[in-house]
Amino acid sequence: MFKVLILEDDLLLAQTLQEELEEEGYFVTLAHTIVQANDLTFDAKFELYLFDVNVPDGSGFELLKELRESDDDTPTIFLTSKAHAKDVGEGFDVGANDYVKKPFEMEELLYRIKRFLKEESLIQISDTIKFNPQNYEIFTSEGTFILQKKESEILHYFLKSPNKIISKDEIINEIFDGNYFSDATFRVYITHIKKIIGSKRLTNRRGSGYIFEKL
Repeated sequence: MFKVLILEDDLLLAQTLQEELEEEGYFVTLAHTIVQANDLTFDAKFELYLFDVNVPDGSGFELLKELRESDDDTPTIFLTSKAHAKDVGEGFDVGANDYVKKPFEMEELLYRIKRFLKEESLIQISDTIKFNPQNYEIFTSEGTFILQKKESEILHYFLKSPNKIISKDEIINEIFDGNYFSDATFRVYITHIKKIIGSKRLTNRRGSGYIFEKL
């Protein structure tokens, strides 16, 4: 289930958006201030932000600018009555992905949202296992499992090169930028991934590395 964070100080509009999006199958979290929204981005990982621009305690532009500077690349759509070209330009300059002017038709907004939130973004690991690299989640017949960020990046790297032996050094260079970390930590990451997706899919080739095999 895709998670959406809405920053909107108009309570009626915020509740309407929440109801409409939840009917579409999205999990929606509401924030009415910049402080609330900022805190929520640290507490959870979202697949999409819907941000108003003018809220009582600040600007959605400034919030997104701070998020982008902290390497948060979550797709963001601004919802605002600001209609001047310079305002639209400012929104894109700080990292917006789209811009919807109020008032808007819900059908239009849903269309724009679906451009970013598509089931195709889920990677099929097997008939019963799907992986969402954006949210670090693995969906199985036994439930949903949340990986750590680095675990998710490791798994995603393996999935891009199925049936290929990948050395530990290659993973260190690609995922950890060559920085040192202990063998024990690396084994913990691999063991946790294997526990969720099955040890037969991710195996160790002694002296060579690891391989994700499509069964």
